[in-house]
Amino acid sequence: MIIDRLNLNHLRVFECVYRTRSMTVAANELHLTQSGVSQHVRSLEENLGVILFDRIKHKLVPTSHASELYDQCSKGLIDIERALAHITGTEDEIAGLVTIGVPVEFGNNIIIPALCELSKEHPKVHFRLRLEFASVLNEMLLDGGVDFAFVDTFAMDTKIEKEKVYEEILDLCAPKGTFSQRRKWSKADFESQHFVDYEENESILRKWFSHHYDSSSFQLDVRAYVMDVQGVARMIQCGMGWGILPRHLVNRLEESGGAHFDRFPTETPPLVNVISLASVSGRTHSRAARKTMEWLKSKLA
Repeated sequence: MIIDRLNLNHLRVFECVYRTRSMTVAANELHLTQSGVSQHVRSLEENLGVILFDRIKHKLVPTSHASELYDQCSKGLIDIERALAHITGTEDEIAGLVTIGVPVEFGNNIIIPALCELSKEHPKVHFRLRLEFASVLNEMLLDGGVDFAFVDTFAMDTKIEKEKVYEEILDLCAPKGTFSQRRKWSKADFESQHFVDYEENESILRKWFSHHYDSSSFQLDVRAYVMDVQGVARMIQCGMGWGILPRHLVNRLEESGGAHFDRFPTETPPLVNVISLASVSGRTHSRAARKTMEWLKSKLA
């Protein structure tokens, strides 16, 4: 049988390299050197007499042979792991590294507290968080840089599946007392103010005005851009300009006495930012990653 001349470790390493599309990421996950991972893959190719990966512009591109092998190999390894866990009585013991992509503020305020609870129940699970915009997380998902991610309404690649798990309300905020003496704000009133936003395309501000005023044509004077929500909050407090903040952050800051804001009074329903759990379609996750995803979904629900 062909399997008699194979090292099972070759298949385990192959599965990880195929899933992550990276020798480096696979080496980190398996606690091997990159050269060791490369040698495993090379030995498997030599034993099978087929090419599993093409190396094109410093990227690993799986061949049709690799895709066919992965479909069966990943299922087989999972079944073996389940059988071993069952006979050794360690079915509830979960271990391994889970890499998660999250927006900065959502990660700090929502995801990290939930992970702290999970780590107490499963101390052998380790976490690596990547705090990035959805556009960056899109590429990290495709490259295998993260196991899964939390993203907003950003249009992800078609290979990425999204499942709605959370909603956050976005408010237009200004220093305390800004909106206390005026009830009606015209287009000219808004255009006479200063603003701050997260990115230079001003997508969040534009989305707020489009939602509440059915228009994104306001000529806004945006004085500063900063990717961090805490940075935007600080700029609003310092009088740099108005900006959009998640309501859960505003509530937390006000409850702690750290800052106080005025939320623009609107007659329309609030702007809701939908947060989804995103992962690459068909990707096989470790037990630790699957457990972490289910835990976080239950906490967010």
